[in-house]
Amino acid sequence: MSLTETDIAIVNAVTQEFLTSKKSTLRKPLLIKAKSHEVLDRLVRWSILGTNDQRTYFPKAPAFHYCGNADTLLLAKRSVELIVRVLIELFPDSPEDKWFSLHEIEIQSRKMFGEIDPKQIRLGLYLAPEFNLLAGWRGEQAEMESLRIGERVVEIENPETLWDSDIKRQTDWISTQMAGTLHPSVQELGIRLEEDIDVAVPARDSNAETIEKYGGWQIIKPLGYKTGQGEVFLVRSPQRVAEIAEAAKTIQKYAGGTSLDQASAFATAVWQSARADMVSELGALKVFKMRGDGAEAEHEVLNRLNGEIRILNQNRPGLLRLFASSEEDRWIITEYQPNGTLQDHPVRFKGQAAVALKAFRPLVQAVADLHSEGIVHRDIKPANVFVGNETNLILGDFGIVYLPGQPERVTRTNERVGPYDYMPLWADLGERLEKVEPNFDVYMLGKLLWCMVAGKLKLPREYHREPEFDLTKVFPDDPHMHIINRILDKCVVEKTKDCLPSAMDLLWAVNAYLRLIDRDGQLLDEKIPRPCRVCGMGHYHLKVLAQNSPEVGMRLWFGGSDNTTVPVRVFVCDNCKHIEFFAVN
Repeated sequence: MSLTETDIAIVNAVTQEFLTSKKSTLRKPLLIKAKSHEVLDRLVRWSILGTNDQRTYFPKAPAFHYCGNADTLLLAKRSVELIVRVLIELFPDSPEDKWFSLHEIEIQSRKMFGEIDPKQIRLGLYLAPEFNLLAGWRGEQAEMESLRIGERVVEIENPETLWDSDIKRQTDWISTQMAGTLHPSVQELGIRLEEDIDVAVPARDSNAETIEKYGGWQIIKPLGYKTGQGEVFLVRSPQRVAEIAEAAKTIQKYAGGTSLDQASAFATAVWQSARADMVSELGALKVFKMRGDGAEAEHEVLNRLNGEIRILNQNRPGLLRLFASSEEDRWIITEYQPNGTLQDHPVRFKGQAAVALKAFRPLVQAVADLHSEGIVHRDIKPANVFVGNETNLILGDFGIVYLPGQPERVTRTNERVGPYDYMPLWADLGERLEKVEPNFDVYMLGKLLWCMVAGKLKLPREYHREPEFDLTKVFPDDPHMHIINRILDKCVVEKTKDCLPSAMDLLWAVNAYLRLIDRDGQLLDEKIPRPCRVCGMGHYHLKVLAQNSPEVGMRLWFGGSDNTTVPVRVFVCDNCKHIEFFAVN
């Protein structure tokens, strides 16, 4: 089915008015064309036109498809493509909370495409929210003052096809509305509307039996990775499942309804069932698996499950929150972290020593709290550290946690904490360890910190001082890299006696260095580059003034004939020649 000539005439009138004056169209002249309010209501219900108060109407993206004007459609497509390319270009250098002004967007557009009609830029921005390209904006949609870029831009492989692919989905939905059928996405959710069934039935493997098995949580899909203890799935909360079921009842009740109230209830129910789930409505289901047959394998799975439940049940800061669990069926459901883990974002903190250390500190605090009670995680690595909002890091996967007073532990073979590159040498002696020390975690935290700053996922053994892996060599212009190395010197070591005893000791060191950084301080070492405090471009270097000695005498007068000589070293900026003096002890 397609729009009538009257529908097209109205859509074209609203579209042209918007392009000409950037204004919405009054209801009265449209009613004169339509000769019926039902036409306008239908176009709004089908999301071709929008209205705020049913007094004026403005075009939505499908309006440019249905307006019957090839030039208008081409203008809209090219405007969206232009804005997509600009946003993609700006996204990598944009912090999460960065707002771009309209002026900045126009400047970037001219840099990329030369002279561009500002109307085309504004049209692209007006349509951008309908393609989920923006995370927010200020001002009216038709005349944005500033905007934030949405994460979807990183998923777009070919901006030229974005309009066609997205509009096709919308027009397919509109076609089903014209035909009086359901939104395809509702059908994909498995909602059946037979006369004898009035509840939402989850699609595919997420059937009613599965929902009941997992405490009312509905499996959506595998999250694409498996841990050493089991497989992980994205799941939907019981509250959201109930909302979809309730929406299905409304859809069944009002499907084919003719009154405005019925149509409104139907449209609301369709939206409730088809809308994207919010992060707060999702969870991560881990189903523990047997690693072998027999009582020993059964005992191992239960040990791992019980340990993880005992820790996560406490809802400690810095750890994943536990939503539900079943020891009998061997599963747990924790909060879902949509940003994934540090393994998914290896360059998030690359080359940013100070930023990485600040993000690292709450993680160390969380582990220190565990160590204060004798608990050792034993599996700290990028794949087990989740990236929360901003720079918040969250520790997960407690499948092989060591708990004090635990009557029995799994065998030495099963104690292996992933790749050997994350294990301290003293934890890999070829035999079952009778005593698990907190410094196991300290070693792994050191490796994790190196990975964050280096932007890599693996540091071989204790090679952080080797030229290839030395952060001060890789990032020579950042004095804070020497702070990172000093921390690593106390963590990533060959012998247990050289390692900090616990994360509480590591936390003390991290706090001390962060205070130094917050005061714009630096380590005092001649080998560490010292950026000039005046010009900010040069570096201070020790100046040898006389007799090839770095020390000179500085005479100080205290009034009258009182004076004294203080031995000092002189540092001079190689750019602006600013001088700093340091007394010699």
